[in-house]
Amino acid sequence: GLRTWFEFSPQDQVVGVARTSPLAQQAERAGRTSVTAAELATVTLIGPAEEAPAAWLAANAPASTPDGTALSYGPRVRTLPEALSLAATGAGGVLLCEASAAYLPRPDLRYLLVEGVPQSSLSAVTNVAATPHPLLGEFLRRLHAATSARAELTAARGGW
Repeated sequence: GLRTWFEFSPQDQVVGVARTSPLAQQAERAGRTSVTAAELATVTLIGPAEEAPAAWLAANAPASTPDGTALSYGPRVRTLPEALSLAATGAGGVLLCEASAAYLPRPDLRYLLVEGVPQSSLSAVTNVAATPHPLLGEFLRRLHAATSARAELTAARGGW
């Protein structure tokens, strides 16, 4: 099994869609940079091809919006770059965090903030069955200290 130590780096979620998609075109015409969870439900999403832990799927490939509206998944892929390339063809949308979208800019995609969905976050996770690396404890302490300090600074500034 897996042990989750702590969560860090909360991020707003965005959907990446082809610039030529109806959703991107509607947002462009209206001068919007975001869509609602209800609008997200109108997009066929590109999901993971492999099985994943339920908690990971709930955060990264949710079955529904917070109000219970079902989300639809079409194509399945193994990597985020593969998902983005497929989205650029108009095959669907990719749900991802804002930091990932900033790290993976593409001129053929439009990233739209999704309002009304929970933020995503990263988690420090270890395999409980494995023998821990001798530096694991120190790594976790430093990661927690660094991410806690950043979260406090961000809160003190009123967010980024």
